[in-house]
Amino acid sequence: MTAKIAKTWVKAGRFVDRYVGAVQIVGLHVTTLALTEALARDAASLLAAYDVGTWMPTEGERNLADGLARAHWGPGTPRAFLREVSLEVRSGRLVEVLDPVATVLETAEAPGRDGAVVALRQLVDALAADG
Repeated sequence: MTAKIAKTWVKAGRFVDRYVGAVQIVGLHVTTLALTEALARDAASLLAAYDVGTWMPTEGERNLADGLARAHWGPGTPRAFLREVSLEVRSGRLVEVLDPVATVLETAEAPGRDGAVVALRQLVDALAADG
């Protein structure tokens, strides 16, 4: 799909117009560009909250981060790890941030993909190092 303007879903529940080149739709009103931007922003925000102490991961979230930090990240890696987590971990903030990474990794040419993955790796590595 080629578009001059893509409707981007923002967590606050509103749409924002963004001018883009070639984009792909990955969900209802969600493009790959919007997804990668949101993923990078959410990972950086959670890492900042962790750094200043306003968010502390549970033991399960630390175990998840530790496993992901040691794993080679391929398209199926996040989904495999997320399938194994408990309901307590699944309801936490880390899974909320990690959940879209599978879609990003499965989309080979997603705009901003590398930046989003780097932001997530920084978050996971920080949690694993302190665990």
